[in-house]
Amino acid sequence: MTLKWVFFLSELLAGRYGIREVTGDCQVVLREVVQQVTEGAPDEVKSEIQEIVQGIAALEEKVYSEIVDSFRMYADKGYISDSEAQIDKILFSYPGDSVIPPGFEALGYGWSGDREVFDACGGFDLSDIFNVLDAYYENHGDNETYESLTENCGFIANALLAYCFEKACQSTEFSAVCKADSVVFLFSEEGGSPRTVYTYGEQSAEGGTEEKDIRKKLNDAYDDDFLEADDFINTVSMVSGIENPSLGAGGLAVFMASVISNAVIEFYKDGELEAIKTLFDIYLSDFERYEDNMGADREWEANQNVCANMLAIFTTDKEVTDKVLTLVPEEPSSDMLAFNVACVHNANGNREDALAAISQAVALGVSKSMLLEDDMLASFKGDEDFDKIFT
Repeated sequence: MTLKWVFFLSELLAGRYGIREVTGDCQVVLREVVQQVTEGAPDEVKSEIQEIVQGIAALEEKVYSEIVDSFRMYADKGYISDSEAQIDKILFSYPGDSVIPPGFEALGYGWSGDREVFDACGGFDLSDIFNVLDAYYENHGDNETYESLTENCGFIANALLAYCFEKACQSTEFSAVCKADSVVFLFSEEGGSPRTVYTYGEQSAEGGTEEKDIRKKLNDAYDDDFLEADDFINTVSMVSGIENPSLGAGGLAVFMASVISNAVIEFYKDGELEAIKTLFDIYLSDFERYEDNMGADREWEANQNVCANMLAIFTTDKEVTDKVLTLVPEEPSSDMLAFNVACVHNANGNREDALAAISQAVALGVSKSMLLEDDMLASFKGDEDFDKIFT
């Protein structure tokens, strides 16, 4: 796999052509993209994109076969300490590019309940996606592009794994594994937080009947073009009582964060500030459960949108912003969230924290003029430490 292949692919899937999330069959999605971007394109461009699609197919098949091979080991009673244990969670973890030399061979670890049952059972190799990073950095020396490529390679890995896990769960090898009714597949770089990639069984897809009813009620509220605050909040509060919620990128935690983010804006337009506070308090109180039971992550875009909207509305309300900051990831990927965090810290007199957030915002593309045009950050005009960020 060439550097050109990976860089173009990462840009393609990361959104240059509007693809923000890959679901279902990756090949179907990419065929649609190929059709969109090749209309009227020169033959050499069409040829290059076709090579990319063929490369993805080869990579999918390679990772899929390695996952199926690992399932053969999971089903081997000689590899696990408790032959009667029903596996309900499998984590694949790899050393990543933080070690020297970089390692991208992911190993499997399995749990039954809270007990680790077996480890180092098979795995898969992601080096075809990641191993060009150092070569790119050496050739270009561009930190910003290097970091973007790293992030996009992670995006590709998650998309491929979600597809491969779903396909592998239909294999005879997986059917032989002693497992619970639902199995959560997680993926992480060692030392980092595991991310739910796919859920097999009862908790997958749209969740149970109770969850579907709540989703419908909340969607209907928007379809009616009118959000009645009390009814909406009461429906949101019912989420905490749902058993076996759906997980992953299409799961209940992401759905709730998206719903609440949109509702915050609608309630703000109507002057319903107290309703916004109540809604966020429900979200905050349930977030720990979202993390434990739904695979929620502070870095999810939906959660960052909730935080960004709350900080924009209640910038000078310390009681509210202190709560919101507990849900802000250490390294936001949202430029507006980093910007709003800087405004809040400066409003509270936390100069160093404000400068740190400004640095994050600048790294995400916020300009110096945009920062200084905001009343909350105008005090940094002519500030030596502030100016150093741009040198």
